[in-house]
Amino acid sequence: MSNLVFAFLLAHLSLHTVQSESGNGFNIDCPPKPTSLPDLIRIGVPDGCVNGNNGSSCHHFIMMAPNLDDSDFLDIYMEGSIKGWIAVGFSRNKLMKSSDVLGCRQDSSGNLGIINSWNPSPNYTPNEKDPTQDGMCLYSITYENKRIFCSFSRYSGIVNSHYDYDLTESYYLLYGQSNTQYDLDKGLPMHTVQPRITNSKFNAYDYNANNSNGSTSG
Repeated sequence: MSNLVFAFLLAHLSLHTVQSESGNGFNIDCPPKPTSLPDLIRIGVPDGCVNGNNGSSCHHFIMMAPNLDDSDFLDIYMEGSIKGWIAVGFSRNKLMKSSDVLGCRQDSSGNLGIINSWNPSPNYTPNEKDPTQDGMCLYSITYENKRIFCSFSRYSGIVNSHYDYDLTESYYLLYGQSNTQYDLDKGLPMHTVQPRITNSKFNAYDYNANNSNGSTSG
């Protein structure tokens, strides 16, 4: 997708407010809409496909970087030939259990949304949806030509200690997808393809910490 098309989507589909339903005092404004794709971390399937200029060569891919106007927010862009969901998990130990998982998804009626969730166990149970979704900022999400295009930010600090990691730290990244369409009010169902896992930890706030950007296992 060209930068021109991306800018058009941002201008027409942005929801420039922090999602907040809890009334717990989290009232930090979303940063301005990004005008370019975040590119500090770029990972995709097949391996290395996002190293070129044509992201559509990837079946699905994810890009991340701190927001240029407010570094307290991490910009995330996801794209993929998927009708259900695409997501990235932040893991301390390469395991799905106890991972902070962020994603974009579509239900069976064609409704689209983003999700902040937590993987509670290794037993293939659905991810738990953070009941507040505080700190999530949706800029654009579309489904066209059987492909999801999604841009959002998340506050990098811990808003809900039961569901959030501090995203300024280093993590293994798990990135997966599913064609299962699920109720947007619920957590993410199990993936239909084994997620990829980075061989080393990544830090979305420190380029020098990303020693083997893009390498995966699993």
